Amino acid sequence: MALGLLLLLPAACTTLRRSVPFRDATPGRTTFHTVHVGTRARTFLLHLPPAAARGRVPLVLLFHGHTGNAEIMRRSTRMNAAADSMGMAVAYMNGTGRVRGVALSWNVSSCCGWAQRHDVDELAFVDSVRATLGRTALIDTTEVFAAGFSAGGMLALQLACQRSGVIRAVADIAGAMPNAPCTPSQPVAVLLVRGDDDDDLLEDHAEQAADGAPPYGTSLDSAMTFWERVNRCSGRVRQDGRAPLPSLARSRVATGCAAGASVEIVSIPSHPHAWPGGGTTWWFGQRPSPAINGSALVLSFFRAQRDGSATF
Repeated sequence: MALGLLLLLPAACTTLRRSVPFRDATPGRTTFHTVHVGTRARTFLLHLPPAAARGRVPLVLLFHGHTGNAEIMRRSTRMNAAADSMGMAVAYMNGTGRVRGVALSWNVSSCCGWAQRHDVDELAFVDSVRATLGRTALIDTTEVFAAGFSAGGMLALQLACQRSGVIRAVADIAGAMPNAPCTPSQPVAVLLVRGDDDDDLLEDHAEQAADGAPPYGTSLDSAMTFWERVNRCSGRVRQDGRAPLPSLARSRVATGCAAGASVEIVSIPSHPHAWPGGGTTWWFGQRPSPAINGSALVLSFFRAQRDGSATF
């Protein structure tokens, strides 16, 4: 009984939060909000950095893994600190499920769970959050980014495919590309991150290959090749192109890409299916490698796209 209560505690924190009006969102705080998308009430946590007191700030949409929730994502990524230091707002998005805040999922083409079975419109949710926050004096809607873990990373990549006109860059941590056609209307910068010990991601790629997925859905290396082609990257691929990284970590960066939309893959040694440098998502969860601060890695990639620089 005690173990069950312990595992449910992060979910309960989200479930018990009270939704507040957007006027109550203030710099330095994390607040809980609701938007209505069709007949569904969708929720998210919004964290504003201190820089929001001086004007509009960029927005990062952050998507949890399968059966997670926004509060679990906030705690496990420790994103608030990195976002505060870089002057970016973070919307920790909640998926949907049978019970509010518990075992939530995303509808990402051939994945996953409750959301897929009920044909939940995730793109409409993203559009609604972006439009709603744009009507406040808080968010610069020309600077919107998306990142996610596992199934949430799949959703970030789906946004790169289907919302490339409004999403500047995406970061996928340990998620396969969705098993669906991908026809972005324009280049979008893409960061792919994987752990060398991530058996879950290997299984996902194997399952998609067995289901006849396009090549980009069967490995992150193939996904990188796909985005290099989409972004018309004409330069040399730099090995170990990101600095600084821990000496054992590896990165490949495509250069000479259209509109400065760089493509990068980072591989982390001794790292499982988890957010790099973060916390475990539950009591017996896989322990991430402390070698890389995943949140700083993601936000520095986004900041490089804002600055128009392919090096960072």
